[in-house]
Amino acid sequence: MALALATAIPLVVLPFYGLSHWLAPTPLLASVFAVWILTGYGHVMSTVWFGADPDYRPVVRANRWRILGSLAAVPAVMGVLTVASTTVSAWLYAGFLAWQAHHYSRQNYGILSFAAVNDRVGPLPKQVSLIINLTSAAGAIGMVLMPTIYPVGLPRLPFLTPEAATAGRVAAIGCLVAAAVLIGRLLITEPRLRGGPRVLLFLGLSWAFFLPGLLSGAPQMTFWPYAMAHGAQYLIIMGITSRRSPRGWFGFALFAASAGVLGPLVFHPPGIVLIQAYTGVIIWHFLADARLWRLRDPTVRAIVSRRFDFLFGTPQGATGSRQPASPTVAPAVQ
Repeated sequence: MALALATAIPLVVLPFYGLSHWLAPTPLLASVFAVWILTGYGHVMSTVWFGADPDYRPVVRANRWRILGSLAAVPAVMGVLTVASTTVSAWLYAGFLAWQAHHYSRQNYGILSFAAVNDRVGPLPKQVSLIINLTSAAGAIGMVLMPTIYPVGLPRLPFLTPEAATAGRVAAIGCLVAAAVLIGRLLITEPRLRGGPRVLLFLGLSWAFFLPGLLSGAPQMTFWPYAMAHGAQYLIIMGITSRRSPRGWFGFALFAASAGVLGPLVFHPPGIVLIQAYTGVIIWHFLADARLWRLRDPTVRAIVSRRFDFLFGTPQGATGSRQPASPTVAPAVQ
């Protein structure tokens, strides 16, 4: 229920906030800003928590260049490329936005997989991947063609025109209509899914996830809704993971300190070079998460199975022993 509310509330409320925020009282504006800092920037920095978890150390050591090395290398490369050419940097940012839509959608797919396990409806059909990919395409189109979310200081790319935005909106609507048709067909051909209330709920939320991107206007109503929903989802998942870790409080303190310092700094960064360096930090988050949540790795699968045993196991008899269900997808798989 917490994941459902964390997803639905920003998608429903923030578009209205974006339309009326000039009339909103100052405490409300401050509250929305604080939530944005926590979810938008804080969830990225919560990835540092894995470095404090002893159970994840074998995974980090086995992938030190990807998980640790990229944290230094990718932001540095993004900063250097921005100094060399802001035009190249702008094109890279457009590609990053498309990747970000994919990242959001993979987390949605992972949550759907968790819901399927919890509802005991069996593995998700392959058609669900196609549905999620169509929503991801709609999100990517909307974000790449949304000039208001490009950093100030980058040159305007040639495709950021009203005509392209209109064509992109039509293409995104086409993707969402196709996804809706596939959902309808799926529910007809897979009756077991109709018996999974959580699967139905998150299938609907996944489909609606990028709908705010079809609006026009400020980022508060076109981009923040699903970016904030994604961050809130991730923080809930990380909260469960860290709470059941032997170093949970230390990891939480590490995350809180990094988010508290970096979030406000990045919101008003002193120059385009630092903005793009932070984009590199987000890319590191993509790269690290894709490995840290890869359940094909038996070490990761064992950790996730233990910490989410309320999903993957069913109490058996008075002894409290559990019959595990093997998870196959993680919330942040790339």
